[in-house]
Amino acid sequence: MGFLNHSTNNIIVDAVLTEKGREILARNDGSFDIQNFRLGDDEIDYSILEQYGIVIGKEKIEKNTPIFEAITDEKLALKYPLRTLQTNNTEDVFAFPYLVLDSTISTPVNLSANISSRKQVDKTILVKTFLDQDEGFVLKDESLIDSSFTITVFDKLVKLRGATSKVVKKDTAYYTIASSAINDDFTGQRSCKFSITSQGVVDTATFKYFSTKSNNSVIKTQIKIIGNNTNSSLLIPVTINNNIIS
Repeated sequence: MGFLNHSTNNIIVDAVLTEKGREILARNDGSFDIQNFRLGDDEIDYSILEQYGIVIGKEKIEKNTPIFEAITDEKLALKYPLRTLQTNNTEDVFAFPYLVLDSTISTPVNLSANISSRKQVDKTILVKTFLDQDEGFVLKDESLIDSSFTITVFDKLVKLRGATSKVVKKDTAYYTIASSAINDDFTGQRSCKFSITSQGVVDTATFKYFSTKSNNSVIKTQIKIIGNNTNSSLLIPVTINNNIIS
């Protein structure tokens, strides 16, 4: 759903079905039932507020920001959805958590796809929510505390070890992992820990299709972690090697 660029003062909303929506509609069995919708602010450049201040910055955003038209790809239709908070008083919201990697993990994460390798067979990833607040800060709003995380990977290149909750859509695998309370930096902090590997997924033929242009023994991909309450996300680059690592 998006706004059409119109020369008059009228605001025209263009609503289209995504490819998934058209697929459900085509069933013609009554399963197509729109019950809700989400709004997003993908177009907004909030750095304008920092540059010009709240009053002038808001005016510049309203007058100069181009509005996206509706698109049919459900993966791209809403990159930055707006959130609904449990509290009705926005003055109670002092900070919004974002995701960070454990400081001991360097990127890109390196994996070896060669079955003769004894190193870089897998990699344990630890992600936690974080806030730029003073020590002892308490996150009160439950809707800002991630009870679980979704990890997405390209199913033909990477898998999660020992994970049972897996859904595959168009070669993208979605894993759901429950969060753990750590409260190291603030009350309400959550983390998740998982292990990724390419062993048993990538073989020699895979490198023919997905290797980089400059090196046919290297594949570059990424994994994405999403907090299922805050919808905060983190991308981690992954490099898969075909060489034998002793």
